[in-house]
Amino acid sequence: MINSYINYLKIYLFFVGIFLALITVLNWTVDPYNEIGNNRIGLYCSCERQAKNKIVSFPHNAILIGSSKTNKVNPDDLCKYKFYNASFRGSTPEEMFFYLKKYAIKEKLVVIGLDFYMFNERQYPLANINKWSTHSFSIHEYLLSYNVFRDSLTSIGKWFLSVPTMIKENGQINTYYKDRENEVFNDFVYNKWIQGLKNDIYHDFVFSKARMDYLKRTKIMLESRNIKHIVFINPLNKDVYSVLQALDSFRIFVEWKNELKNIFRDLKDLSYGEYSAKELFYNNDPFHYKPDTGRTFINSLLGCEGVN
Repeated sequence: MINSYINYLKIYLFFVGIFLALITVLNWTVDPYNEIGNNRIGLYCSCERQAKNKIVSFPHNAILIGSSKTNKVNPDDLCKYKFYNASFRGSTPEEMFFYLKKYAIKEKLVVIGLDFYMFNERQYPLANINKWSTHSFSIHEYLLSYNVFRDSLTSIGKWFLSVPTMIKENGQINTYYKDRENEVFNDFVYNKWIQGLKNDIYHDFVFSKARMDYLKRTKIMLESRNIKHIVFINPLNKDVYSVLQALDSFRIFVEWKNELKNIFRDLKDLSYGEYSAKELFYNNDPFHYKPDTGRTFINSLLGCEGVN
């Protein structure tokens, strides 16, 4: 009886070992998040933070970093410098600080886009990181992870079907935001966005002093490395601005901008003005401006008005 149990255990362990070996080989070969550097078929899965590590293999002399808003801007359309777009959805100042601490070494310029939402700790708790690599996997976790295995299979399937990759070589998000510019305006969807921003982002705003400190640390770090930096506040759709203006958090918004100006003397406040027109944003998404909008005002900040 004992021998039969031992034989059963051996067979079981044999097949488990084969299965784990297959997972390891596939994850190593496909490398869906490009954690190891073996990825050759493109990045297809939701792994923005990990994928931005690819900056080390892309020739550049400037970095654009911010939220999902700047994420859609094609860095190849920006003037004077060769940009890498290091923006990622839901980014926060602490994450940007640790990313730049690791990767902004010899760049000539860093352009930082800030959003008021980033400073609401109620909706966006402080990220529990003390270095950028916290967002990465350990090698054993990566190779044996079921989620990575699943995304390896997904990547192979999308590659086989010639689906466009999610992230281009220069860091621009390619498929998160499909072409919405020709969408017919939908009043219900538009107002749902407005109400979501009002209730989830701007209501009961818990302002993060810690994130202001991270911005100070970012400035000191960049200056110590002799890296020029441009910091701007992203434009708000005029309807979004009107909603914010009617809330108690608008006072915090004004104070936040004044504090930013004390940190960054050359802060570019684009929150409300010529880039707030509704037509510069997606028809059914008033939170995100169109890529052409971002290209236009960033090139203006770079001193290249009129660049197409």
